[in-house]
Amino acid sequence: MKTIIYQMLSDVSGNGSSKRGIAFIILALFVFMAVGSCFGLTIKPDIWDDVFYGLLVFGGMITSEQFSKRSVRNYKDNEPK
Repeated sequence: MKTIIYQMLSDVSGNGSSKRGIAFIILALFVFMAVGSCFGLTIKPDIWDDVFYGLLVFGGMITSEQFSKRSVRNYKDNEPK
């Protein structure tokens, strides 16, 4: 179980990713709000929107991290000659 959570929160290089940690927290909050609203918990629409858009932003950042080049800092070293 510990390795599954570590793999979920690790980036492409295997290092811990704070973006994935925050996205995981936002996802847990979103699920808590959805389950709570099923049991009568009243949540303001502004809070729903903020959490939903936060989830979309962090999901997009993680997805773009997954498909981007890994060595952006050394771009000049990697140019074809």
